[in-house]
Amino acid sequence: MPSAETNRFWQFSLDFYRRDGVAEACLALQDQHGLDVNILLYAAWLASQGRTASVADFEQVDLLIAPWREEVIRPLRRIRRWLKEPGPNAPAGGVRAYRAGIKSAELEAEKITQDMIYVSHSRTQRPDGDGPGDIRAALSNYLKMRDVSPDNDAARELDAICAAFDNLV
Repeated sequence: MPSAETNRFWQFSLDFYRRDGVAEACLALQDQHGLDVNILLYAAWLASQGRTASVADFEQVDLLIAPWREEVIRPLRRIRRWLKEPGPNAPAGGVRAYRAGIKSAELEAEKITQDMIYVSHSRTQRPDGDGPGDIRAALSNYLKMRDVSPDNDAARELDAICAAFDNLV
C-alpha cells in the first residue's frame, strides 16, 4: 500500500497549483463558495489518471478530511490572514516572522490533508486509467456534492482550472 511519504497526489498538486490561474481560481472558489482547495486538486489529480470522481466519492473524501479542515487548517488560515494587518501596535518584523511560521504550519497541515486523501484513495480506488479523465465532470460532481450552483465568477474560475488541466495533459 502506498504511504504518505510517496504521495503522488501531493507532487501533482504542487505542480498543478503553480500553473497559470490555478491558485487564484482555487482560492476564489474557496473564499466565495466554501470549496476545499485540496478536493479541487484531488479532482484534477484523478482526472490526470483517467478517473472522474462521483458525488459519492467527494462526499466520502469530504467526510474524511472535514474534522482536520475545521480544527486545524481553517484556524491556521484565519490567523495567517489576520496577521497581514495585525494593527499598529504589533512589531512588524516579529509579526512577519511569526506569520511565515504560521504559513509554513498551514502548508504542512494541507500536506497532511492530502496524505489522508492519498492513503484512503490507495485503499479504495482501481488502477490508473488509460488517458485523461473528464475534469469538468469531476469538478461538476464536487460542486453538486457541495450544493453550489456556479455563478459567472465560479464558472470563470472553473474554466481557468480546466484550461490549466488541458495544458497539462
